[in-house]
Amino acid sequence: MSSYVKTFKECERKQQELLEDPLPSSSQELKRPGSRAVMTTWTITLSNIQRKYPDSVRLLEFMSYINPDDIAKGLLRGLPFLKDETEVKFNKALAPLLRFSLIYRLKSANFRLHRLVGLYIHRRMESEDQLRRVALLETIFGLLYNAFPEDMAFVMQYLHLAAHASAALGHTADGYQYRPSGIGLLQKFGTFMVKSGDYGDGLVWLQRALGGREKALEKDHPVTLTIVNNMAYTFDNQGEYGKALVWYQRALDGREKALGKDHPDTLATVNNMANTYNSQGEYGNAWIWYQRALNGCEKALGKDHPVTLTIANNMACTYDNQGEYGKALVWYQRALDGREKALGKDRPDTLATVNNMASTYNSQGEYGRALVWFQRALDGCEKAPDTLATLNNMANTYNSLGEYGKALEWLQRALDGCEKALGKDHPVTLTVVNNMANTYNSQ
Repeated sequence: MSSYVKTFKECERKQQELLEDPLPSSSQELKRPGSRAVMTTWTITLSNIQRKYPDSVRLLEFMSYINPDDIAKGLLRGLPFLKDETEVKFNKALAPLLRFSLIYRLKSANFRLHRLVGLYIHRRMESEDQLRRVALLETIFGLLYNAFPEDMAFVMQYLHLAAHASAALGHTADGYQYRPSGIGLLQKFGTFMVKSGDYGDGLVWLQRALGGREKALEKDHPVTLTIVNNMAYTFDNQGEYGKALVWYQRALDGREKALGKDHPDTLATVNNMANTYNSQGEYGNAWIWYQRALNGCEKALGKDHPVTLTIANNMACTYDNQGEYGKALVWYQRALDGREKALGKDRPDTLATVNNMASTYNSQGEYGRALVWFQRALDGCEKAPDTLATLNNMANTYNSLGEYGKALEWLQRALDGCEKALGKDHPVTLTVVNNMANTYNSQ
């Protein structure tokens, strides 16, 4: 049996071959007539279901091309042939699949498809009309694209759909021509991967989306340029600043041509280029690009628009990085006044600026003021979702004061939050772990 399992795990082709033959437990069973292979059993089962419940087989085909382990009922209800049907008809389509154990109902009320059933369905569809398989994939792409929320704050929903998107997109062979729904899904999935920190895989999916958009639209179409900008953002986060600037320049040239120099999307790319120069330590170039972005945003959006204030905050960060703390505080104060007016005192962007001002005071060695501002940020953050950065900063300030016991208390609090929210191996969590080690070392 161990030899069989080893062979079975080698590849999908081997699985298909093995499942097409009976598995004898003894030499006598080889001679017994009527010994039935797994594939043969499912062929008979599905043929019987197909005659009585064709919608059940269509449902099974859909499930076999997405992540089989956690399929939500709401996703299944979005299928064109079930979307407007009654709950009774939907349950009627599910019933035979549950009865023959082709799918299982989980405790969460979602469903799990038997993986080998999915393998059988793929084999069956590949031997039939390819046009039907392509049509099925396009239906899946469209359904998943529409299901993705616009706001990436819905992390759990994104993770659930991303697993399905990865499975569905993985079934497209080389040379497959994506239609708009498929290209859109590639773009959403790739962007999610990048924003989740998986830059390598994110770039692969974005590159595929870009190829599709360039064929379907034009190189300077705004949608195409959004992907170009996202690719630049990815290189930036990987620390490949040279590549990032090349891609940002391509996005900028296209956006200036298609949208104009003062369009918000164009100015966003200008700001991104400034951020990249800032990350490189080229503060002079960063300042020039920030000033260009700021002038454009003040003209197009107004002085107190959130985007304008973000650029003001970024300019403050540039002075901060150069050690020009007085100038940094002036720009932070400008950003803070505007954000309090436009957004409110306890909004995340406002509190980020409060935290930045605290950090600047900390860098100046004004620890008393730093603690006052950190406390203000923390009080606001406890009403808002993100407290972790402020907790870590409070700890760093106590570290600078030599109050290592208090520093460790705040670091432990930050660590507990990071492990819960981000996971034990997330870079931010590991930074806090490293800071704890430094504190113990200082003691």
